[in-house]
Amino acid sequence: MKKALNTVISLDGAWTLTPDPELRGVEERWGERVPPFPAKSLAVSVPSVWERFLPGFHSSAWYQAEFEVPKKFGPRAVLKIGAAHYRAAGWLNGRHIGVHEGGYTPFEWDATAAIQPGVRNMLVILVTHPAASGTLVTDPEMGRLPLSKETWYYPNAGIWGHVEL
Repeated sequence: MKKALNTVISLDGAWTLTPDPELRGVEERWGERVPPFPAKSLAVSVPSVWERFLPGFHSSAWYQAEFEVPKKFGPRAVLKIGAAHYRAAGWLNGRHIGVHEGGYTPFEWDATAAIQPGVRNMLVILVTHPAASGTLVTDPEMGRLPLSKETWYYPNAGIWGHVEL
C-alpha cells in the first residue's frame, strides 16, 4: 500500500492585490489568464485585511500569489483558506477551482486537477466585499447579505485567514 504524502505548504506572505471596482476583471476573465493584470496592483500580505492598503475601499479586488510545489506532491491538492470577506472565487493556473460566500468561516477548494507539481503555480482569488450597510456597491446579484454584526461592526475585507495548500 502506498503511503500518502501529507505536505502542507503555507501560502501566507507576499501577494499582490489589484482593485477592480468596475468588475472589469470578471468581464475580461482575469482568473483564466496569467497576471500581471492590466491595472495597478499593490504589494500586500496575506492574511490581513485590505483596509490596511486600501482604506475605505468597498468593492472587488484580485489577489495573486505564485508558489511552487514539490514534484512528488499529492495524490490530492486542497487549498484551505481560513476566511475571506465576503465572497471569494478562485483560479489556479487559469482553472476555476471554487467559490465561497461568507466572511467568517474557513473553506477549502479541491485544486487537484489544476496543480502543477515541480513548477511555479499561479493562484488568483477574486474577493468581493459588501458595503457596511449590507448591500454591495458593485455587484447587484448579491443584493442583501446575511451579515450579522455589520450594523455596528465594520466589515473588514480581503483574505484575512491563513492560506495553505
